[in-house]
Amino acid sequence: MAEEYLDAINSLYTVKCDDVQIVVKINKSFNTRIDSVSHVFSPSALHTHLDYELFFVTEGKLRLHEVDNMTDYSDCVVCVPPLFEHYSQAETGIYRFLFSFRKVSKKPSALYDALQSVFYSQRPHVFPLGETMRVYIRDLETMFSSDRLERIMRIRSIVSLIIFGIVDEATGSAAIGAGKEATYDYSDHIEYIFSREYDRALSVKYVADKLHLSTRQVSRLIKKYYNASFSEVLVKKRLSIACYLLIHTDLKVSEIIRTVNFETENYFYTVFRKEYGTTPLRYRRQNRLR
Repeated sequence: MAEEYLDAINSLYTVKCDDVQIVVKINKSFNTRIDSVSHVFSPSALHTHLDYELFFVTEGKLRLHEVDNMTDYSDCVVCVPPLFEHYSQAETGIYRFLFSFRKVSKKPSALYDALQSVFYSQRPHVFPLGETMRVYIRDLETMFSSDRLERIMRIRSIVSLIIFGIVDEATGSAAIGAGKEATYDYSDHIEYIFSREYDRALSVKYVADKLHLSTRQVSRLIKKYYNASFSEVLVKKRLSIACYLLIHTDLKVSEIIRTVNFETENYFYTVFRKEYGTTPLRYRRQNRLR
């Protein structure tokens, strides 16, 4: 009973940004358990929500019934507005969550206006489902098997990236990122990108594009959160992954270097010795459990 209560609490994730509060309702039924399209539809199943409902149709087909209509969707994001009477049926690969947003002050808010312009509608509407969105969806699904504290932090980060991503994709502008640096904590987002994408050719511009900020803002935030430069944080993250692989796998050092995406073997050995005062093989021998 206590476990169920805690899961119910943790299904609510709140993000505050630019005087806007976004509340997302998501739990283990994120990989949605709705009736198959092969089931017979009954009008009595029609219902409404007080929140926006987002469906992520990554595979198969979503069938949305209305009072006097039926529409099939595939390979897209479908937003069902509040108080819209509907009933959904699906094949595999359908994910969903509910969310709402509100202003928490009387000051003008560009973010609130953007959310209103993108999501407000009297009927369901569709957004594209790009590869970045698919990655976020896969990551959300895996979060439910993680530690509860990590789950809270990571899910809050990912769902806000999803919602902001939809807004920027729909408006064709990253303008909502302007001015948010001072009022929003991006530390979870930045750490998520470093932890999830350390093996790519990461750059300040790549992170800035992900977060809809300028490169100058990102550099300033990284200095604030880590007291280090972007390149220093990336090297330390790659080194920490390399250490894990040295201890927990039998991969050759050359394979680990490629896995964590260091430019050259010489550079890896140089920064490894500088950080840990020893060679990778000695580190492996000294730290492996016997």
